[in-house]
Amino acid sequence: MPRGITLTILTAAFGFNLNIEFQHRIPSERRVTLLSLDKMLAGLVMAVFYAVYGFAADKLGLSEARLTFAIALLVLGLGSKAGEVLGFLGEYLRLSHLEKSDG
Repeated sequence: MPRGITLTILTAAFGFNLNIEFQHRIPSERRVTLLSLDKMLAGLVMAVFYAVYGFAADKLGLSEARLTFAIALLVLGLGSKAGEVLGFLGEYLRLSHLEKSDG
C-alpha cells in the first residue's frame, strides 16, 4: 500500500479517536473551541513547515532537503523523548486527567 494512503488512514483513525475522547470528556462549547484552535494551529504549523521546506528544497535540492528535514525531525523527536525520560519535560507531557481518574 502506498505510504500516502497508509498515512491518511492512520491520521483519520487518530482524528476519529481524538474526537470521540473529546465528546466524552469535554463539554461541547469548550470542545468546539479546542478543535478550532487545534485546526488553526495545525494549519499554521504546516504552512510554516512547507514554506521552510520549499526554501530548503530550492537551495539544497530535493534529496538533500529531505535528508536534512528527516535528521532534524529525528533529533527533535529524540530530544523530546529524552526530556520526558530525564524529567524536565515529563510534567508537561504527563496526562494528569488519567492519573486523577485512577485514584
